[in-house]
Amino acid sequence: MKLNIVRGISLLFLLSGFSAQAQLRCPPITQSGQASQRFDVSAGVGVTLLYGDINANKNQGLAGFIKGDYNIYKGFYGGVEGQFGKLKAKGFPNYNVPSKWDPREVDNSYFTLGLNVTAYPYRFFVNERDLARKGFFERNILNGFNIGLGMGVLFNNYKYVNREPTYYDDDGMPFSVGENIMNGPHQVIELDDGFGNITQEKIFSKKEKSTILPKLNIGFSIPLNKYTTYQNYYYSLVINSQFNFSNNDLLDGYDPLNSQGQRPDGAKNDMYNFTNIGVKVTF
Repeated sequence: MKLNIVRGISLLFLLSGFSAQAQLRCPPITQSGQASQRFDVSAGVGVTLLYGDINANKNQGLAGFIKGDYNIYKGFYGGVEGQFGKLKAKGFPNYNVPSKWDPREVDNSYFTLGLNVTAYPYRFFVNERDLARKGFFERNILNGFNIGLGMGVLFNNYKYVNREPTYYDDDGMPFSVGENIMNGPHQVIELDDGFGNITQEKIFSKKEKSTILPKLNIGFSIPLNKYTTYQNYYYSLVINSQFNFSNNDLLDGYDPLNSQGQRPDGAKNDMYNFTNIGVKVTF
């Protein structure tokens, strides 16, 4: 009899150990079945593609980001983002093809601060208890798919913008592309040559601000160790593509004017895409 009691107690402790280990490996959840972790912090790098006035042969740059989010309700998050890097574009180099040739070039070291809301649609229809029993596709792809909307302020810092309006053909003959097409944000100052002759000169801006509205995001957050960690936090691989629409024409450093010194009808504001990959910690 005593032997059976000892065996029973031993079996109880053994089962309790397995249960505790299983609980440690399960994501912490609330009584409602939702994940108890509320914060996400992400960081990564990616490629920017600038779309502006330049008939670009190349428009790629590099940038990095850091982003923080708070889980407001189920699959709905609010957060902030900082982004820094390069917006670059270089026009088509062959002036023997007039329909494509564009001498303009920009190297813009930019920085943004923004606000975002992010939704994970699948998370509104499943809780963590049910998710743990789902297959790989549901747990990692459907559950990690997200879309986002945001706004921000972008600080342009033009490291280089080509303003040269005059070029030469193969025979050394000069021709002009027009000062208006090379125009950009500037102020006009008056200069006195000391003899009473007043001339005007454009001083082009080195730094300008743009409002980004909207910022549109689409991406995936794929957990790396969520179902194997013993900790109250876990890591995910994040992949995202962001479309940023500016309220002005200054991301590429140019604000072309027509022959009357006005912005042409149908002119579009600049925008850029930022496609990136990074790591997120959820805690």
